[in-house]
Amino acid sequence: MKKYKFYILCFFIFSLLGWLWEVIFNLVRVGEFINSGTLVGPWLPIYGWSGVIIVFISEKIKKNPLMIYITSFILFGVIEYGTSFYLEKVHHLKWWDYSENFLNINGRIWIIGLLFYALIGLIIVYSVVPIIKKIYNRINPKTLSYILIILISIHIVDFVYSTLNPERGAAKHTKISINYNLKTM
Repeated sequence: MKKYKFYILCFFIFSLLGWLWEVIFNLVRVGEFINSGTLVGPWLPIYGWSGVIIVFISEKIKKNPLMIYITSFILFGVIEYGTSFYLEKVHHLKWWDYSENFLNINGRIWIIGLLFYALIGLIIVYSVVPIIKKIYNRINPKTLSYILIILISIHIVDFVYSTLNPERGAAKHTKISINYNLKTM
């Protein structure tokens, strides 16, 4: 069970870090706070799942940074494309749109973004995970269990609330369309 707790902790840490990344990115890009996720809370599950899967896969290929990079590129592409497709079909909105950028697939994924996220995969495996492991090993197992139960409970409530109230939250009121046109950056 201890290994599962580590993955759950990673999920919440990566979900939070992804949310912080997007909030800061939007503050810089458009000068305002945008909760670009599908949930109300400060987490983006797409980052959580991507991070957990790359951590899990990397355990077998950790000694090969090129494989980590390629795997991250493919993994993040599949997850981003699938998530975009799901959100558009379920919520009838696009949370992001790369269609004006060169080398995109249906506006859902973009080669430059995937190259960037593949680098993030390397950072996760070689820098972030060792820090998380140190923190994880210092937390009392019983305390960790309570923390994870609380986080999971809040996340479930947030998911149910956000599903039943799709009109709530910044991303639900607005079509979030991000054009990363290299000419304007």
